[in-house]
Amino acid sequence: GISRFEPITFLFFDATVPSVDMTGLWYDPNDPGWGVSVSHQGDVLYSLVYVYDLQGQALWVDGVSRGGAPLVDAQLYRGFGLCPIGCVENAPSPSATDGGSFDVQSGVPGVLPFGTQLLNGNQLEWLKADRPLLPLSDTVP
Repeated sequence: GISRFEPITFLFFDATVPSVDMTGLWYDPNDPGWGVSVSHQGDVLYSLVYVYDLQGQALWVDGVSRGGAPLVDAQLYRGFGLCPIGCVENAPSPSATDGGSFDVQSGVPGVLPFGTQLLNGNQLEWLKADRPLLPLSDTVP
């Protein structure tokens, strides 16, 4: 069989509790087919955006931001070459490219004002601005 080593880095969160915790799964009920997963601890916000690209293929982009409310913005990255199952010989090494950006405004419990633009190379592939996302999962009170 083929084996491969891929390093995994632990994400260190701040121990303080944010005033408005945005952790959860979020979606726009009026615009189905995409969503956002957020993990928010202290001044660290990790966001994973799930969408379909222009070819209808599932696409995940993620980013980490340090900084506090009321506005958080961060760079998103598109990963390539990860093969946890079914690695093939001479598979490319894992890499990441610019995937776009996101911004989140906090302050309203139960609503996640979210905006994002996703890039494919240097072309804008997907844009959502100022979307009031609702929790798909229970948020932390």
